[in-house]
Amino acid sequence: MTLYESILIGLLGSFLMFLGDMTLYYDPNDYDSKDTMNNIIGIMKNVSIKRLYIGGLLGPICAFIYCIGFLHIVLAIEEKYLNLGWFVFLINVFGMILGGAYHIQCAYLGLLSRYENKGVFDEFLKF
Repeated sequence: MTLYESILIGLLGSFLMFLGDMTLYYDPNDYDSKDTMNNIIGIMKNVSIKRLYIGGLLGPICAFIYCIGFLHIVLAIEEKYLNLGWFVFLINVFGMILGGAYHIQCAYLGLLSRYENKGVFDEFLKF
């Protein structure tokens, strides 16, 4: 894989992650930025279940694509800094894995918010 291929794959991953975010959270109506979490939950409560599934599943898939894109860090770095390059690459990969996991959890948040069992929903938010 070349440097430029890795960069293009990473850009594809970021674009798809943006689409996943918009699938989960987009609403044409304005919302109160001071109460972001409740507004996002309100949006996800009202979107279709299919949309929640697609938005949630895009997270881990895009995280994997992003990780391929991070390879450009190692490919572009000078030989004498290669260990540092691998360290930065692995830190980024770890962060993206957490981001993909967070993304799929948002789908659960939207699904649980639809039901009246407030205890389960509150426990999920604690986790």
